[in-house]
Amino acid sequence: MPLPAVITKQLQSNTPHLNVQKYTLSKSAVKSLSEQINAHPSLTVLTLQHCGLTSDGIESLCRAIETHPNLKFLDLSGNPGMGAQSIAPAIWSLRAITLRGCTVHSIGAEALAQELRLEGCGRELEILDIGDNVIGDQGGAVLIPALLVLPKLHSLNVEENGLGIESSRALGAALAKTSALTTLNMSNNGIGVFGCIAIAQGLQNNRTLKNLLLSKCYMVGRGGSAEALALSLSTHTTLESIDLSFNFLEDEAVRTLSEGIAKNTKLKKIDMSNNWLTAEGANALAAAKNPACVLDLRANDLSKSSINLTDNCVF
Repeated sequence: MPLPAVITKQLQSNTPHLNVQKYTLSKSAVKSLSEQINAHPSLTVLTLQHCGLTSDGIESLCRAIETHPNLKFLDLSGNPGMGAQSIAPAIWSLRAITLRGCTVHSIGAEALAQELRLEGCGRELEILDIGDNVIGDQGGAVLIPALLVLPKLHSLNVEENGLGIESSRALGAALAKTSALTTLNMSNNGIGVFGCIAIAQGLQNNRTLKNLLLSKCYMVGRGGSAEALALSLSTHTTLESIDLSFNFLEDEAVRTLSEGIAKNTKLKKIDMSNNWLTAEGANALAAAKNPACVLDLRANDLSKSSINLTDNCVF
């Protein structure tokens, strides 16, 4: 079957980025693309967002991608019917994969983890965005450790996936083993107090992470979570930014966190917006941070007149 014009025109132009969005591609169209893709060595990026892709079509496409000489970036976001298992062949060669909103379930996550355990699989993968799916706590507990041992993976986004305590414990253990991860987004997962403690404990043995996003994780800051995170922040030598927004954090918790922040000279940005802080907590944070660090305190119970203003504080 001939390729749709939306694809043919781009291929004929020898574009390095084939970009198709919100255009339904039939199974036969995807098969045709699979058969022809290696005849276009100039391609480096393939984006097929919201194209109604199914598992059958994607599997053949990913097998073609595996042998393509230059295609290293794949974005299949917004294709909930494709199944994560079908992209397994592409993991062997790609440098960046985005699978946002693809309804990846725990079964798909476990299938990806199984593929990653094969020797050599994922050795080139640097960036994985698998946010806004339904991996679940069990799936996350299996997938995350398989990802964090990859030698080049420096950015992982697993936000909004229904991850919980077991995923957090697996992540905490894996953080000590990763040799490349610099950015981790765990936001919008209900890890709670004990999940926060598990991640904080893992941070104590990590020497790679620079950016940690834990927004909307129901941390609260009670039950020892603030103490655990404060200890990690006081000793971590590479972390540059941390996002703790939307976590119901109150003054008592941030006073404890401030003790760890005061000992950390590497932090460049702290996001404490949309919590339950008053002037007392905000002043403790402002006094504790290093002068060059940006502190975001927006959407808390504050007034500028009650805050001891320091450099780089945003209200």
